Amino acid sequence: MHAISRVSGLAATVALVLGATAPTQAQASPHSAPQAKIDAPATYTTTILVEDLDARGHVIASETIKGRPESIGTPQTIKGGARPLMDSGGGGLPSASGCRTLTVTNKTTTTLGFTAFKFITETSWCWNLKQDKTTLNSAVVRVADVDAQYRYRGLNNTFNQNIAHGKRVYRQGFFENCVVKYGCIGAYYPSNDSSVFASGMWSWTTNG
Repeated sequence: MHAISRVSGLAATVALVLGATAPTQAQASPHSAPQAKIDAPATYTTTILVEDLDARGHVIASETIKGRPESIGTPQTIKGGARPLMDSGGGGLPSASGCRTLTVTNKTTTTLGFTAFKFITETSWCWNLKQDKTTLNSAVVRVADVDAQYRYRGLNNTFNQNIAHGKRVYRQGFFENCVVKYGCIGAYYPSNDSSVFASGMWSWTTNG
């Protein structure tokens, strides 16, 4: 079993170091400029999208959303919850063979309701149920809608793993909350954990 050096989705707060000439809160004079108010991440929302990549364009399986079968390509959105929050789900019905892409979008929202960033993984695979074969074609990481006060620093942890009847793809990103004059004051580690199977089915877990 592959060990995950997972960091909690809750901000890992770092010490705020002020410049040598900047007064501390205790030393600030009554006429000093007010301290910057930090709009920290508060909630996150997950959106799941499955695209059928069958060369003939046939819908081979159904995506399961809230217990009901839906057409492949129907987005599934889990409303935002308080941080830190881990959510999970799965979908699909067994089918003989095919190819598709599972896209997991992990969106973090600030206390004021603005999007801080989106951490997105796209896992593409093909399968053959009779041969119990799962071929991982690609695992792509993207970020989008990164607010000006946030910086994407790359991946903190990443691995692919063979599992029973399928493949597992784990990606954990690293973002920092950076404020002009104060530097970077918080770190955030959203993760998307996707499993794809030789039946064409899938499952996922997100951590804000």
